[in-house]
Amino acid sequence: MTAIPFFVRLRGLMARDKDAFWWNYFTDEELKLRGMDVWQLAKVIQEAAVTPGMELQRIVAEHLLNVRLAAVQAKASWGAGLLGFVGALLGAALSVVLAPYFQAAPQVPAKSVACASGLDGLSPRLAAPTQPSVSVPATVDEAARALAQSSKEKGK
Repeated sequence: MTAIPFFVRLRGLMARDKDAFWWNYFTDEELKLRGMDVWQLAKVIQEAAVTPGMELQRIVAEHLLNVRLAAVQAKASWGAGLLGFVGALLGAALSVVLAPYFQAAPQVPAKSVACASGLDGLSPRLAAPTQPSVSVPATVDEAARALAQSSKEKGK
């Protein structure tokens, strides 16, 4: 005989019809099936498959197995979600920590690139601009400074 949980005893004590409560408790098939392990439920399903009139027990046993399977899958899904969240946080933290080390690379000075003033045989739209040279900034900071300086010169 299995031990009766404390809360069940408390509910039995508070029940209006104590005999009916305990009768329902001890004859509840679903409660017995819920307490079985997977192998015992498999035996119930097998017996219900070969014995006529036990279809209800088979349905309940299969449902309980499906519920247990869903609980295992849900736990795995939550674990995967938690690991993904922790991985995203670690990736973000690493990018913040390592960014200064990779941005401290030596600066490359701006280079002057000569452009052709025009090419024979090409349409004017395909020809290069008529400026003699174009300065290519090495970093974004230099490009921003050059843009700010050129806008100041145009404003004067």
